Order: sequence, then C-alpha cells, then structure tokens
Amino acid sequence: MGEASPNVLKHSTVRPEVRLHLAPELHARHGAPGGEALLRFEDEGIAVFEGEPPAADDVGPVYRDRSGGELCVPTGRLFVRCAEDDDFAAKTDAVEAAGYAVVEVPAYAPHCAWLVARSGRIEDALNGIPGLEEIDGVVNVEPQMLRRRALR
Repeated sequence: MGEASPNVLKHSTVRPEVRLHLAPELHARHGAPGGEALLRFEDEGIAVFEGEPPAADDVGPVYRDRSGGELCVPTGRLFVRCAEDDDFAAKTDAVEAAGYAVVEVPAYAPHCAWLVARSGRIEDALNGIPGLEEIDGVVNVEPQMLRRRALR
C-alpha cells in the first residue's frame, strides 16, 4: 500500500453511483489539532484546513460529495457487511491478507465488522476497498465519513 488517496471514492458497494471527489485544496488533521480550521469534528479530534498539508502522520484527505458540495472526511474505518447468514469471523484470514485489521464485530450483527488498514494510514484503507469487495461473501464496503451535522 502507501499510495495517495483516491481521486474519486464510491459511497459504498451497494451505492456506487454516489461518488465523493477528493478536495486537493483541503486536508484533515487528526488528533485534536489547533489553528484556524474551516471545519472541526470536536468529538473525533479532527479538523479541516485549507492549503498544502504539512508532512505529518496525522494528515488525511478531505472529499466533497459533489463539485463544490458538502465536505466529507474519512476516518480510516470501513464498515464491511457480509450476507446475513454469514459469520464475519470466517473472513478474518482474507481480511488480514488484504491488509486490514478487524476493530470490532458488532454483537447485534455478527455478519458485519469495522476494519482499519493495518498500516494505520487512511489512504491505505481507502485504496484497498476494491480488494475487500472481492472477498467471497462480502456484500457491502462503506468508508466511515464525517460530515457537518445538519440541524433540523
């Protein structure tokens, strides 16, 4: 792995028509960064900044849901769902071979799991999605994206 972030990212396997587009003029800093941010996700300790990103391990990509649209920040976590009669534990070897670690298998959904790239890099998690989609029995792969909260 170790590639740059994808320029275009599918919302999910089951909704491939919904595309997110890399916003190269922006970057996200993870780990409660200070400074003048365009957008902050306080609970997650992530902030979005304009300009060239610093050379640091805590920097990640920012996407837009359409040209000039809402900002979306990937956390590096992926939610993977298999068929309901499948047990995700049976997929662990294939998931690890694809470069991921299982973070959590929800007790209420043993056919699903939250994954992260073993490298810890958000870019690696995003670039590896097509490999996860090829694992037998995987029905959906969706990157966890943070968005500005909508007040109703």
